Amino acid sequence: MQKYTYYRRYKPRQKRSSFRPFLFFVIFLVVFALLLRACVSVFSGISEAKRDDAILTVERGEVEVKLFGQDTFEKASNAQIILEGDTVRTLDGALLSLKFHNGTEIRLDESSELFFSEVRIEDLNEYILVNLENGRLWLEQIPAEHGAFEIMIETDLMDVLSMAGKSLITNNDDEESAYVLDGQIAIDFVDRFSENRVIEQLILAEANKSILDSGAQRALLNRENVDLTQAIGDELVEDEFVLWNLGEVLAEIEEEPELVVEEEPVEEEEEIVIVEEEELEEAVEPVEAVENLKISVSSPVSPAFIEKDAIAIEGSVISGVAERVTVEWSGTGEEYALGLFEAGSGDFRYVADVEYANFALGENIYTIRAYDENGAISNVLKIVITADF
Repeated sequence: MQKYTYYRRYKPRQKRSSFRPFLFFVIFLVVFALLLRACVSVFSGISEAKRDDAILTVERGEVEVKLFGQDTFEKASNAQIILEGDTVRTLDGALLSLKFHNGTEIRLDESSELFFSEVRIEDLNEYILVNLENGRLWLEQIPAEHGAFEIMIETDLMDVLSMAGKSLITNNDDEESAYVLDGQIAIDFVDRFSENRVIEQLILAEANKSILDSGAQRALLNRENVDLTQAIGDELVEDEFVLWNLGEVLAEIEEEPELVVEEEPVEEEEEIVIVEEEELEEAVEPVEAVENLKISVSSPVSPAFIEKDAIAIEGSVISGVAERVTVEWSGTGEEYALGLFEAGSGDFRYVADVEYANFALGENIYTIRAYDENGAISNVLKIVITADF
């Protein structure tokens, strides 16, 4: 009987390729980089979007707005966001303010119209162009901490460039004027009928004015000599719009209740009590120097009902020093720290927008808190906004 011996043929094992894990690692890095870039783009877009708008506040009377692409004016709502291409106007007896992200504010007098013409943002530099179609505006401009923040106000005959300070600009049928109450402005007098050719240029310093009545306007367009600079006299002393912007009218209103309270005590017993309170106040004076952290919201007035898909909440720190301010939206329940708020600042702003995923149809509740450097919390504010758009 024959015996057979079987030999298994040797098959070499295939070596594991080291290239495949490396390829997967490279793909992971690429995907991660793309996701990171997308997140940075979204957050920078949101931050930049907050820089290209203004928040409208109806101070008094009836205010109207014509949104970009529309032909008719509609009644404006408090805390409405105004964007490039929108037009706002005040009716008789009305007043409004437009506030920008850095605290700069434009206020319109009654029977005035303003076109939000252009917003240009280049890194830290911002340029805003508005057209004062008619009426008067007050500009209180806060200088930029980093980069430049410029506002150009265009009238029929003037291009007024401001970088800081307080000024009053007028554009009426019978007069165009610029008053500088603080800081300085640059003015180009322009011929709109000759391809915006600049006729004269002027730097207008504090406490000076430039007034062009109809006769001076004709003379300037005819290239005749015109006195463009005069010192401000007492013509604004009783101007209600100017006094309101300087805060003097508000100060008078606030003083009245104090006078009434002081006059109320008549009886001797009440006088004795008042003397005791004064002594106590003097003894407690050193303690009053320590202020608790408190915040308030100026707009909107809660509860608010709006028919827009975005709204801005504006407030201020009324006592103490805030290290940070947070907002919690009922839609997510997450506490969000305001990135544009700087420690020690007095004002804060939060934009709620459908596009930012922090605003929705129906009831929206925003809980606002402030914290000092030790982590102590301020009073808690709840703002209720009902949206129907």
